[in-house]
Amino acid sequence: MIRSRTFALSLMLASALAGSAFAATQRFVVMANGEKVGHLTAEVEPRAVIVDYAINNNGRGPKAKEQIELDAQGLPVRWAIDGSSLFGSPVQERFTWTPGRAEWVSQADKGKVKSAAPTLYIANDASPWMLGVYVKALLKAPNHTLPVLPSGTMRLEEVRKLTLGEGASATPLTVYELSGIDLEPTYVLVDGQGELFGTLGGGLIREGFEGHLKDLQKVSQEIAIQRAMEAQKKLAHRFKTPVRIRNVRVFDPKTMKLGELSSVVVFGDKITGVMPETPGVLAPKGEVVIDGQGGTLVPGLHDMHSHTTLSSNLFYLAAGVTSTRDQGNHNEELLGWVEGMDSGLLAGPRIVRNGFLVGRSDYSGRLGFITATLEEGLDNVRWYADHG
Repeated sequence: MIRSRTFALSLMLASALAGSAFAATQRFVVMANGEKVGHLTAEVEPRAVIVDYAINNNGRGPKAKEQIELDAQGLPVRWAIDGSSLFGSPVQERFTWTPGRAEWVSQADKGKVKSAAPTLYIANDASPWMLGVYVKALLKAPNHTLPVLPSGTMRLEEVRKLTLGEGASATPLTVYELSGIDLEPTYVLVDGQGELFGTLGGGLIREGFEGHLKDLQKVSQEIAIQRAMEAQKKLAHRFKTPVRIRNVRVFDPKTMKLGELSSVVVFGDKITGVMPETPGVLAPKGEVVIDGQGGTLVPGLHDMHSHTTLSSNLFYLAAGVTSTRDQGNHNEELLGWVEGMDSGLLAGPRIVRNGFLVGRSDYSGRLGFITATLEEGLDNVRWYADHG
């Protein structure tokens, strides 16, 4: 019932919009590694919006049309998304709120809840245009925090203000950290009128401002580095003495078996001893002792296909991944991250860097180097060799 009912409502919305003059057309481009890979156009009325969104990067990317009806507070009460997802799965997502009830269906799930007033819905396949809607809603909310559907809480925090350009063309912007949608926050750019300008580090920018991407990327890196350094200061434990992990069973990947209860001693980055656990025997004076409580101790895990980010570094360590092989990245940034981890300013696994090099085509990835000629390709190989 929800699919057919909301589909009919979306058709009514589209018909209404088709017969009216749009109040504003907002145009954005999607950029990756300095090249345009997509577009987003929003036809905006005070209470209704139609969004056209498409990306083609490395031969893939979401492509969808959105039809959105907003209430007086700017929250979606009717929302239809039709198209395809990042890897081409068909999308036919629907959300509707009627007094007393909210219903939705997406690729991820479907459901309905009692809802006396409209509750902000986070669509599974929403375009980035909705980030502006989320920011506006959160700015009005107590403590800039809101419960959202299907579940969870979304929060907003102002990070910094900046200005693009100079003189008459200067554009003041505010950077907001939007958290609660994904494992890591999204940084949203909003102009002086409170309208969406783009994303910081995410490649979406208002059409005509593509020349400022390098400046914005620099700001993005500053914020990301600062956040990662703060996490390292808060989470890192440094020991100048041996560390004894007691009461653990060591997993042997060769035999695929667990050993008896043992103590494992580590000094610096070396395992210096593995010995049977002896109840009642005290550890040598000066060692740091960690009680494994009978748990399993495994060798560090390796991810053989990684695209490093500062956030993923922390997730890797939390999951026991101590080494990764980076298959493609923004080269200069990756070099800086590795230097930061070697110096102890940043946290992360050991990284083996595999330089990304691809011939130009409709399926080119926008990482590392894209080359059109043999000569360019050889120059790129030499750059990688010179940088290890």
